Amino acid sequence: MKKRFSIGKIFAGVLLAASIIAGSLQTAHMPAVVVSAAENNDFTVGSKVTCAGYTGTITGVVTKDNDNFYDESGSLVFDSINEDGDVVFITDDNGGNIRCRCYIEGGKGVTVKKGDYLVFKLAPLEGFPLADVKVEGLIDDPEGWDSMMIGYFNYKSGYSFMEITEDFFDQNLVALRIKGDGSDPGTGIAFSEVFVMTDVSAPKPEKFSYKISKKIEGVTTTFYNDANSRGVAWRTVNTEGKDTVLQYVDKKYVKDIHKYNWTKGIKNGEVQIVKDYFNTKIVNSDGAATYYCHKAHVENLPEDSQYYYRVGSKKVGYSRPGLWTINAESDDFFFIYVTDPQAENEEQYRRYEAVMREAFANAREVDSDLMGYFNCGDITNEAHDENYYIDEYNMAVDFDADDMMNTVIIPVAGNHDNTPDCFYSMYDIDFANYCTDGKHNPHNSGGCSSVQVGNVYVISTNSNESGNLNGGNGEYDNQSDYREQYAWIISELENATKLREQGKVKWIVILTHAGMMSVGYHTMDGGSRQLRKNLVPLFAKYEVDLVLQGHDHAYTRTNPYYYGKDINGDYFTGYVSNERETGSGYGTVTYDDPFTEEIETEGRKFNIEPEGTHYVTINFAGEKSLDISKENAESRYAVPDEYIEEGCAVSVINDELCGQRVKKQFYAFIRVKGDTLNFDTYLYDGVGSKLYDTFTVKKDGSCKPDIAKRDISFKGAYAFDKVYDGKPAELDVFDITSYKGNTDTEEKLFKEYDSIVYTVTGTTSDGQAYSSTKMPTAPGKYTLHLTVSDGSVFFKGETTVDFVIKK
Repeated sequence: MKKRFSIGKIFAGVLLAASIIAGSLQTAHMPAVVVSAAENNDFTVGSKVTCAGYTGTITGVVTKDNDNFYDESGSLVFDSINEDGDVVFITDDNGGNIRCRCYIEGGKGVTVKKGDYLVFKLAPLEGFPLADVKVEGLIDDPEGWDSMMIGYFNYKSGYSFMEITEDFFDQNLVALRIKGDGSDPGTGIAFSEVFVMTDVSAPKPEKFSYKISKKIEGVTTTFYNDANSRGVAWRTVNTEGKDTVLQYVDKKYVKDIHKYNWTKGIKNGEVQIVKDYFNTKIVNSDGAATYYCHKAHVENLPEDSQYYYRVGSKKVGYSRPGLWTINAESDDFFFIYVTDPQAENEEQYRRYEAVMREAFANAREVDSDLMGYFNCGDITNEAHDENYYIDEYNMAVDFDADDMMNTVIIPVAGNHDNTPDCFYSMYDIDFANYCTDGKHNPHNSGGCSSVQVGNVYVISTNSNESGNLNGGNGEYDNQSDYREQYAWIISELENATKLREQGKVKWIVILTHAGMMSVGYHTMDGGSRQLRKNLVPLFAKYEVDLVLQGHDHAYTRTNPYYYGKDINGDYFTGYVSNERETGSGYGTVTYDDPFTEEIETEGRKFNIEPEGTHYVTINFAGEKSLDISKENAESRYAVPDEYIEEGCAVSVINDELCGQRVKKQFYAFIRVKGDTLNFDTYLYDGVGSKLYDTFTVKKDGSCKPDIAKRDISFKGAYAFDKVYDGKPAELDVFDITSYKGNTDTEEKLFKEYDSIVYTVTGTTSDGQAYSSTKMPTAPGKYTLHLTVSDGSVFFKGETTVDFVIKK
């Protein structure tokens, strides 16, 4: 395949260790992440060094002092040489550009040969990593400007490795030019060593009993129609590959997959073969390649089984093998959650590869079953507006194929993935067909699906259809009628609710690209507003636990939004609260106080929160960062800032508001263990991970909403004494009011009888309780008891009124 950009392959990064959180709460726990110590090396010419798995001999070094770094174009070169002798770069307030040069061996240079590497040993500072930092080299003339490209920075266990290009072979490399942009003013990086390494032994790729075909790309494995099925999709490059198939073999027949003889396994019946049923041709929009998309799936795989699989044919060759693990009934499992790789070239996808390798390495330290990973959209950047860039889909999974092919992906289509049928062609999933008129394609801009995994019911939606719910066009798909997807979502929630009532489902999770509750740039776009208006009440009604979002490239995590109805009998709606209507169209959001219980176990704090819907946007997994709404210079939003941020939680890890722009790659682990769900968010800085945010939800009945309910003032509640006439007693109720805080400002008027619960002492002749609609008629002394409806989560109050019916 012809790539639109190329650099050397990035290998696995940081070694991780985990500390296990345990205790009587049985909280689902995740590992704390630490970076392994760097190798002890002598970084001088002639020394043999080992760096992140690369071994070689140093042939030239860059001296670290103020006299060997020169700025260009007025940009800030470095902040200082620190006490350790490291060169520290801190970007300035004017765009943060870095333009500098430095000499190798004091300007004498070093002769470069094929296979040599340029290596930077580095450490992250605030705001790291820098964006798009590239290195150029100069031959012979250290003062010249005719430099040639060596490569882009990449980050592997504290090092950046660039295989020096052929332009420099057998020539004298005398100087380097470092050029890049900082993400923010104050972004920084420290170089402790810069050197050229020769006779390099790089980490070697795994070897198998057959040659891995370069004609097969983009292999993904998914749940086809349930957690005991697997769907596989793959692409053949510039060849039709109509004879390619899916092959799989029970792991019990395989001692070593690297040595396994697939041909022999086919002959003796160990290997099962499934034909491709799709075979659809798509031409890359830049003309670089023609792809043929293929699909095959297997259903009813037995529980607690494992299978190796590969795709291909004798003519085309075969892919590397992957592994299916069937454990749909696990009671302790977790998912990785990322969103928005959104890259368009190899260098950018290498960054996504780095964060995913970090996530998978971290995942291997968790004593729980990894079920798969959620990707909430914008897997590509250019596969939209009729553009087909299949190479972007391929790079998103190929660069970390050894992890990706062993893991189920549950993908969501983003607005950058909405080229007609493109997303649908990339994955073998039994996508929902909710088209009722037969006149349009429900997969035009993405796809919807659902799957039950353990006690979790996952519903994947397509927000590209999120235009006018009342029949108008979708925001990104002008053929869609969102009413059809809306009806399908209701049917899925109904099904999940029935399974919950049967004790088979505990948790309901929604995946979407465009978010409903977000501080992000897009929060008041038409599609997001439609989703918020129409879906949030559904999620309250059906008691959805978790909504995972993308699209906004900023971090949002809300406090739980309440399940169920408010005092008026309306389901909670999020930003516009029926419970606390202000009259201006925006109300205070219906969420809980930050947490009901905070615990600390083995140095780790958790929020233990009540049941409710949590909305999370996990920043981004690529490199694109967006303003949050209040920072948007275009002033796109009319909604007041305080109502955007008011529902956000505060992290117990760093005490920061979980609603802000954080220019870092993020990933999360979502672990489910029976009645407990734990959500851990990790920030990746290019070198290692650190825990950024966490919360836990327990459904064992121990967590109750921690609401400071507001008192109701009953100024007018009367029942009238009367002489017996055979008619019911009369009552009158008016001016029953809630006030904001300790002010005189009215917050809520309770004027309707159905907002208040009425009871009267005594019973009717047939034993029924008296109420506001069934008052006593017989002579006697009575007490009228009025309380705010039990359905209210925000207000409290009661009063009593005595009255008499005289003989």
